[in-house]
Amino acid sequence: MADNKKIDGLTAATTAALSDLCVLLVSGLARKMTLTNLKTVLGVGLTPLDLLHVRDEKATTVAGGSSSAATWNQRDLNVAVTNTITGASLASDQITLPAGTYDIVAIAPSYRIDRNRLRLQNTTDASTELVGSCNYTAAATDHTIGVAHLSGRFVLSGVKVLQLQHYATSARATDGLGLSTNDGAVEVYADVQIRKVA
Repeated sequence: MADNKKIDGLTAATTAALSDLCVLLVSGLARKMTLTNLKTVLGVGLTPLDLLHVRDEKATTVAGGSSSAATWNQRDLNVAVTNTITGASLASDQITLPAGTYDIVAIAPSYRIDRNRLRLQNTTDASTELVGSCNYTAAATDHTIGVAHLSGRFVLSGVKVLQLQHYATSARATDGLGLSTNDGAVEVYADVQIRKVA
């Protein structure tokens, strides 16, 4: 069809602004709308690239760190793998996010620290945004490694500083927050992915 040839002859864009026009074929008819309007129609708040992915990386053979008993231990977060959220940053193991609505998935290992779980702590407001599921790795038994999970949606009213924290019932020096793999590759412990959805 002549219309298809016109569309096929256009140069593909690798990036797009919200004001850019796009062409849709609906019931054989070509329609144009801005990317913003298209996302509204499709129910998509933002592009899939609005992502902050941070994690704790350590040199091979280095364990995840010590846990203190009956307290929330701040997890190390030292590498920003991806950051395409305007205004978001990682510094001193803390995440800074602008106002918005976010979905988060976070995991972190534990080793022989008994009952434990993750939480996302808003240090700006001294409040807890989300609490993760319960986990258990027996302190009295060797080879009990667990992975704590946290996921959910949270809303920030302004710029906030956040920490990933890990509650441990029992203290364990050096590797309570993760046992190293010792395979010659970088050790990865806490891992956090946050998507801005509105």
